Amino acid sequence: MRSYEMLSTDTGLDRRLIMVAAVLVGVGGALGFAGLAIGSGAVLAAGRRWMRRNEVHPRDMAMQTWRQTREASRAGAQAWRAASPANAQGPA
Repeated sequence: MRSYEMLSTDTGLDRRLIMVAAVLVGVGGALGFAGLAIGSGAVLAAGRRWMRRNEVHPRDMAMQTWRQTREASRAGAQAWRAASPANAQGPA
């Protein structure tokens, strides 16, 4: 008796169905990988087009945003300190 026949008769598993399932999983994985590759390529191409169209280099834009964030943080901290109870004038 062959091993695949033993598998089919002893365990009740249909070898053909197991093989079909394995093939379908492989095909699904290949299709998923192809979709991932195509999607990644589209995102990269869009990013390159955006960088070419943009007047400001991304590094300069990041530095400008960082400076704005830093200044906003300082202003917020100063406003918080000015409003703290230690700086508030109580009844004389």
